[in-house]
Amino acid sequence: MINITIKKVDIIYIVFMKKKILLLSILLFTFPKFSFAQENYEVNANIEYKALENGTTAVTHTITLKNKTTYEYAKNYVFELSNIEPYNIKAYESGSPIPLQINKEGDKFLLTLNFPEPLVGKDKSRTFIVTYEENHLSKLSGEVWEISIPKILSKYNNGKIILSIPDSFGEEAIVSPNNFEKEEENNRRIYSFEKSNIEKSGINAVFGKFQVYSIKLIYHLENNKDTKDTLSIAVPPDTSTQKMYYSDINPRPINIEVDDDGNWIAKFEILPKRKQDITVTGYAQVFSNPVKILNPNPSTTLENLKEQEFWEVNDPKIKEIAKSLKTPEKIYDFVVQVLTYNSERVKPNVERLGALKALSSANNAICTEFTDLFITLSRAAGIPAREINGYAYSDNPDLQPISLISDVLHSWPEYWNENEQNWIPVDPTWESTSKIDYFSKFDLKHIAFVIHGKSSTKPLSAGSYKTDNLSKDVFVEYSQLPIFSKQPVVITCRPKHTLNPFRKRIEISFINNQESAMYKLTPKIEYSEKSLSPETIQVLPPFSSYTTTIDIPLGILAIDTPDEIKISIDNVEEKFYLSKAVYSIQQLVIFLSILIFTLIVIFYKTKNEKVKAYLKNVVNKISNVKRSKKN
Repeated sequence: MINITIKKVDIIYIVFMKKKILLLSILLFTFPKFSFAQENYEVNANIEYKALENGTTAVTHTITLKNKTTYEYAKNYVFELSNIEPYNIKAYESGSPIPLQINKEGDKFLLTLNFPEPLVGKDKSRTFIVTYEENHLSKLSGEVWEISIPKILSKYNNGKIILSIPDSFGEEAIVSPNNFEKEEENNRRIYSFEKSNIEKSGINAVFGKFQVYSIKLIYHLENNKDTKDTLSIAVPPDTSTQKMYYSDINPRPINIEVDDDGNWIAKFEILPKRKQDITVTGYAQVFSNPVKILNPNPSTTLENLKEQEFWEVNDPKIKEIAKSLKTPEKIYDFVVQVLTYNSERVKPNVERLGALKALSSANNAICTEFTDLFITLSRAAGIPAREINGYAYSDNPDLQPISLISDVLHSWPEYWNENEQNWIPVDPTWESTSKIDYFSKFDLKHIAFVIHGKSSTKPLSAGSYKTDNLSKDVFVEYSQLPIFSKQPVVITCRPKHTLNPFRKRIEISFINNQESAMYKLTPKIEYSEKSLSPETIQVLPPFSSYTTTIDIPLGILAIDTPDEIKISIDNVEEKFYLSKAVYSIQQLVIFLSILIFTLIVIFYKTKNEKVKAYLKNVVNKISNVKRSKKN
């Protein structure tokens, strides 16, 4: 589940006064103690947070104060609001204003309600209302509305929090915790949370289909060889929770290939003894619910069950724990409960402990240990799992740590859900530190840079291709998805040289010049009433190409050569024309060359002068024919 952490925490306390003991009342006003209130009063509250379309949140506290004793009563009620800027603050009881004193001390607002009439008697109760408005509880971040409501009901005996949002905020992406009642009324959606469900955390909600980030990544490559070399980088790929759009890759790669884990590997030719900086710019569109792109190859899924460095799947201790847990959720809960995040380990060249060392050093974990332990236990339990390295957009690094050193990257696991036939991301690190559920519902703040499945360490993530440790190479910020003009697939066709004069090899390339990847493209090739269907192109990343070859029979003197080849893909069709005359001349030239060579061999081997003279004359005539054909 998403964690939108902000430092706006409402702290509420009550000043209770004994009517007959003035000194005690002064002490209570100076040093309020809620334990005293709990002993003598029952305090219940319903708090409504009404998000408005302009981003303002109207907050209403409806509080009931009930006496537990005969002679004690509350004369004052004091709010302390910290790290927020409330305004239009008002208080009412039975429709009448309550005298309200507002004092500001630093970043705190003290609101003192002075009840005009005492309410004495056991079980007597009074209900009053405090309202104010605030401009930071709801905010539009990029493409989504984020709402964060602090933990507050723990101060009350019983209570409920109500979140009301307009339909214009968009689809419900994330609401945490997920135990709530929901209703719709007057073009608004209303979420009700009972005290028992939100005592340990506040409420975090996100509305909108997706979030968009602009990205700029810099990769530093160096060729130390004396010859030209091809070097590779991994650029952020599409995953089940994100789609990439690339504005530019400068310089352009030779090609971008997709490895078995789904990484996009861009290849560049680097001159000898040269350094080359690669700049990648674009947008990451992050979805709250996993979307299905492609099914992995079964062999790849099997690879995601194997032992790797840092993932000690076959260790007896790991196997024993995995056997007792069995499911992804239980493994996730175990990792969250056992490991403790240690921010002091976040430093350059920190040792990656791996799963076994993480268990034996449970209080020294950073995100890699949470991830490695989840992956290892999952694989040992027969559940394919893998690691994602990437960028996590954190509002509060104390609660949402980003632990990898290279340009403050983050690591989290994914597991294969057999029922959904998809990879499901989870983040045990952030649940451990923020107490927000990151298993049932993921957030919109994780951008995948690379996938580690067949290997626990490769490929390197963006931010790790450095020639020094001083450069900042990862730049990410909220954005909006621009309108892209979809470019059609470019089809190229060129002949290749072969030794067989009666067949022509044709190289056909399909080039994706648009900003996003294309999926499940089926080319079709037609000539001479024949139709060929090469294998389906599963994925064609932006600025990449896919090349295939076909052999076309020409026949003797190119009599079977088709006039044209028609190639189509993704509603794009191109025709390439062939010339029978050209191919027939080429065949004839080859035939005559062979004949001349044969005659010359015979000429030098024969001893008959008349035969030599005859052969010489024939060779001259054939040579003249070849010359005229070429002309």
